Amino acid sequence: MIYVKKMAPVIVHLLLLMVFLGAFECSYVYFTRECDHWQISHGIRKEPWQREAIHYCFTAIAYDYFRRYVPIKDGFNCQTEGEDYFLQGGAKFSNGTHTLPYALCTTKKDHKLLNCSMPETKFSFMKGFDIMYNERVLRKIVSAPTPDDYTAFRIELCDLQYAPYRQWGRK
Repeated sequence: MIYVKKMAPVIVHLLLLMVFLGAFECSYVYFTRECDHWQISHGIRKEPWQREAIHYCFTAIAYDYFRRYVPIKDGFNCQTEGEDYFLQGGAKFSNGTHTLPYALCTTKKDHKLLNCSMPETKFSFMKGFDIMYNERVLRKIVSAPTPDDYTAFRIELCDLQYAPYRQWGRK
């Protein structure tokens, strides 16, 4: 009994430490090809020697509502699936004879896209890139080749805003 009384403060401190560390899990970055339904992509990167881009996936406050795969050909546009779709990763599918690249586009429950813009900055798939778009999401990648780089592209970014009850037609 005395041993239990002496260990009680240690156990309480360990439990508090676990809760404290759990609270900071939201700031942990996952580097993956596709963000999970409970995460959100706030950046992509690719080194010149890598064949595929990697996403910066952060813990999100909302789960994916719908997920769609959009074929990639000279870029992609998640808006083709709907106004509020944005990039959450990339994938490859095989139809038996060909392997085709796809972009994973998703919507978040009770959220909508606003203030979309396409900065003039160009990035290069061949030279590599490291694009962080904190608090924003990427909706579109548009091919923008230059005489020196046929893999150059531009991006469209949007603000992701909380919009409760949107799916029932309320504003």
